[in-house]
Amino acid sequence: MFPRIADLATKKGDLGKAEELYRRGLDVSIESGYAPYIADALLALGSFLVEKKQQYETGCPMLLEAVQHYAEMGILREKEAREKLKQLGCE
Repeated sequence: MFPRIADLATKKGDLGKAEELYRRGLDVSIESGYAPYIADALLALGSFLVEKKQQYETGCPMLLEAVQHYAEMGILREKEAREKLKQLGCE
Protein backbone atom coordinates (compact mmCIF):
# COMPACT_ATOMS: atom_id res chain seq x y z
CA MET A 1 0.00 0.00 0.00
CA PHE A 2 2.72 2.50 0.94
CA PRO A 3 4.64 2.11 -2.36
CA ARG A 4 1.49 2.90 -4.37
CA ILE A 5 0.83 6.05 -2.38
CA ALA A 6 4.52 6.94 -2.60
CA ASP A 7 4.31 6.56 -6.39
CA LEU A 8 1.46 9.08 -6.44
CA ALA A 9 3.47 11.53 -4.34
CA THR A 10 6.40 11.09 -6.73
CA LYS A 11 4.20 11.82 -9.73
CA LYS A 12 3.00 14.99 -8.01
CA GLY A 13 6.63 16.01 -7.50
CA ASP A 14 6.54 15.68 -3.71
CA LEU A 15 9.74 13.68 -3.34
CA GLY A 16 10.01 14.33 0.39
CA LYS A 17 6.59 12.82 1.05
CA ALA A 18 7.31 9.97 -1.35
CA GLU A 19 10.53 9.07 0.47
CA GLU A 20 8.72 9.21 3.81
CA LEU A 21 6.07 6.80 2.49
CA TYR A 22 8.62 4.40 0.99
CA ARG A 23 10.52 4.37 4.29
CA ARG A 24 7.32 3.78 6.25
CA GLY A 25 6.50 0.90 3.93
CA LEU A 26 9.91 -0.62 4.64
CA ASP A 27 9.43 -0.17 8.39
CA VAL A 28 6.02 -1.87 8.29
CA SER A 29 7.43 -4.69 6.17
CA ILE A 30 10.29 -5.26 8.60
CA GLU A 31 7.85 -5.22 11.53
CA SER A 32 5.76 -7.87 9.76
CA GLY A 33 8.82 -10.09 9.36
CA TYR A 34 7.48 -11.32 6.01
CA ALA A 35 10.53 -11.61 3.75
CA PRO A 36 8.78 -11.03 0.38
CA TYR A 37 7.34 -7.73 1.65
CA ILE A 38 10.73 -6.68 2.97
CA ALA A 39 12.41 -7.44 -0.36
CA ASP A 40 9.71 -5.57 -2.28
CA ALA A 41 10.01 -2.55 0.02
CA LEU A 42 13.81 -2.53 -0.32
CA LEU A 43 13.50 -2.70 -4.10
CA ALA A 44 10.97 0.15 -4.18
CA LEU A 45 12.86 2.45 -1.79
CA GLY A 46 16.27 1.69 -3.26
CA SER A 47 15.03 2.34 -6.79
CA PHE A 48 13.40 5.60 -5.72
CA LEU A 49 16.53 6.84 -3.96
CA VAL A 50 18.73 6.15 -6.97
CA GLU A 51 16.34 7.19 -9.74
CA LYS A 52 14.75 10.26 -8.20
CA LYS A 53 17.28 11.52 -5.65
CA GLN A 54 20.59 10.20 -7.06
CA GLN A 55 21.44 8.75 -3.65
CA TYR A 56 23.51 5.83 -4.91
CA GLU A 57 25.34 5.29 -1.62
CA THR A 58 22.04 4.61 0.14
CA GLY A 59 19.87 3.17 -2.63
CA CYS A 60 22.29 0.69 -4.22
CA PRO A 61 22.85 -1.32 -1.02
CA MET A 62 19.06 -1.57 -0.62
CA LEU A 63 18.74 -2.91 -4.15
CA LEU A 64 21.49 -5.44 -3.49
CA GLU A 65 19.80 -6.51 -0.26
CA ALA A 66 16.51 -6.98 -2.14
CA VAL A 67 18.28 -9.22 -4.67
CA GLN A 68 19.75 -11.27 -1.83
CA HIS A 69 16.34 -11.69 -0.20
CA TYR A 70 14.76 -12.78 -3.48
CA ALA A 71 17.62 -15.24 -4.13
CA GLU A 72 17.28 -16.77 -0.65
CA MET A 73 13.54 -17.22 -1.18
CA GLY A 74 13.89 -18.52 -4.73
CA ILE A 75 11.47 -15.87 -5.99
CA LEU A 76 11.40 -14.93 -9.66
CA ARG A 77 11.63 -11.21 -8.83
CA GLU A 78 15.34 -11.80 -8.25
CA LYS A 79 15.87 -11.43 -11.99
CA GLU A 80 13.89 -8.17 -12.06
CA ALA A 81 15.88 -6.83 -9.10
CA ARG A 82 19.20 -7.80 -10.71
CA GLU A 83 18.17 -6.02 -13.91
CA LYS A 84 17.28 -2.91 -11.88
CA LEU A 85 20.72 -3.05 -10.20
CA LYS A 86 22.37 -3.13 -13.59
CA GLN A 87 20.10 -0.49 -15.14
CA LEU A 88 20.82 1.96 -12.32
CA GLY A 89 24.56 1.32 -12.29
CA CYS A 90 24.60 -0.28 -8.85
CA GLU A 91 26.59 -3.40 -9.70
